[in-house]
Amino acid sequence: MKPIMDSERIYALTKARPAMLASVANLQRIEARPYALPPLAERGHGAVYVVGSGPSLVDSIDALRSAQASGALVYATNTSLPAMARAGIVPDVVVVREVIDVNYQLSHPAHEIVCDLACSPRVWERAGHHTGIASWFVAGGTQFFALAHRLGVRPLFGGPASLTAAVALAIERGAGRIVLVGVDLAFADDGQGYASGTAYEGFAGQLTDAGMRVGGAGLEVMRAASAAASVPPPPRVQRTTRVPSLDGREVEQLGTWADQQAWLESIASRFGERIELVNATARGALIAGWSRRPALTRRQPWPRVLRQAVALERVRGAVEDVRRQAETVASMADTVRDADGCVVAVPGYLEGCDIVEAVAAGDMITVREMGYAPGPGVRLTCMALSDAARAVRDALPSVAVAAHTAAP
Repeated sequence: MKPIMDSERIYALTKARPAMLASVANLQRIEARPYALPPLAERGHGAVYVVGSGPSLVDSIDALRSAQASGALVYATNTSLPAMARAGIVPDVVVVREVIDVNYQLSHPAHEIVCDLACSPRVWERAGHHTGIASWFVAGGTQFFALAHRLGVRPLFGGPASLTAAVALAIERGAGRIVLVGVDLAFADDGQGYASGTAYEGFAGQLTDAGMRVGGAGLEVMRAASAAASVPPPPRVQRTTRVPSLDGREVEQLGTWADQQAWLESIASRFGERIELVNATARGALIAGWSRRPALTRRQPWPRVLRQAVALERVRGAVEDVRRQAETVASMADTVRDADGCVVAVPGYLEGCDIVEAVAAGDMITVREMGYAPGPGVRLTCMALSDAARAVRDALPSVAVAAHTAAP
């Protein structure tokens, strides 16, 4: 088994199964929703403010309101949307990519809701009842490449979170300037991890010898939603690291925030010469490559973004591909045997990364790490694949594919 990073391991063991099954269900509900990424030739060149939900967001509301009034676009996440509503700001775009049910966070106005195909089906349904535009994207993970190709769309390489996906979307839509606001990626001095008014306000930490002990209303909301989605809840004690802050000190940072910081810094190394990248966050972790110049918004025209419509035959073809994939994997896992009568292993998540294999990922990794001899390990791996294939097949007939008649 090839080694995988901690973040990949966590995803495979906790979120891969619900995310893949959500993709199967949502694929059949695309209906008239346009694809979020525009064709490469149709790009804007204005300023986009990407709003996080860090503790310092409350200090940036007035500047954010002024920036939008001056012509900038505001991209928020589902976590920061409630705070935007409280401040009377209607975001131009809200990006959601949660496998847990966060549809209650979307009960606020926004001009467009952009959902990851792997979002919770309840989130997908809520976005469909939204009065503005509801669009979607396929994440840039290897388990989605075949699906994206079959649908004829470009994946969004959006990093580990809704925040990073919002930045990636702004880049894809041709932003000439991206400004981060409320992207602390660290605990505040008083221990708060999220801003007042955001979906997880009250999430706070206290540093102990065992690590950062977290609690508060925000954590309980996270844990309840995770339990409802059969996803392991965030632990009450988490590891943190001390990282340089914007004011020259050090701040405590969770691993999930570190992943986002690393992604943002990689974006700066790739796009920093052609896109103006500004970190206007009031406090928090220093993000290398993002300038700290005053965020003075320049009036720039923002051409209408033409979004792709995905043809119905492509959607139907993708659904049939998933159906065939489930049938093939189930057949191989159940019937293919070697000369000794042992079931032969089917290439798994770490090699193939298709939807069925991703559904089985956590179980297969667990089997391989148990150190069984080849015979039992192979049989348990195939049992995991057979169970995953059955779960995918069960999800396919749940919703009929509706006609996709979206116009750009």
